[in-house]
Amino acid sequence: MIEHRPWIGPDYRRGIDGQRVMIVGYSHYLREDTDQDGATEDIINRITIKRETWGAFFTAIPKYFDFDDRVEFWNRVMFFNFIPECVGSKEKKFANGTSGQVERARERFVRLIRDAKPKPDRVLVLTTKGWRHCQQALREAGAEQCAATCNEAESPLHYRYNVNGHTTRILGLRHPQGAKNAQMAESVRSFLMEGYGA
Repeated sequence: MIEHRPWIGPDYRRGIDGQRVMIVGYSHYLREDTDQDGATEDIINRITIKRETWGAFFTAIPKYFDFDDRVEFWNRVMFFNFIPECVGSKEKKFANGTSGQVERARERFVRLIRDAKPKPDRVLVLTTKGWRHCQQALREAGAEQCAATCNEAESPLHYRYNVNGHTTRILGLRHPQGAKNAQMAESVRSFLMEGYGA
């Protein structure tokens, strides 16, 4: 069974403004016969090594963090999509994933946060449909719910998840497609501030 490995940038430990950041999207659309465990790594390598443009999702997000160089940004973060394998090609897709994929994805979401070395300080989930499932997984894992304070938040909550004495803060924002860049950037800046949402 395919499970995409997360992209872990070579400068992930260094992070952004001293914080390790994990970015979560929703899914890859790939030809099913080309899907494999290294699909996410391959796509980010195409962005960082070959300097290819790979959709608005990957070009918009660095701007929210005030990065002009998208290669530098992706090299400083961990990234994965919520659904652990492709959901079909652009021509033939199952946009939400199957119920089995979603069930596996909820378990994997928490596991990747818990098992990351080193653990992330901030997790930004940039998908409305994925955020619903992520919240359920976080509640089941015992994460603490907190009030979110940014305009673009997809729910009035963000979460604090404590694992072995390390606290990770997790927030859901809308998908970059159709989002207003200035508002998303403001939300990201607020989220990166120490003590966000107390």
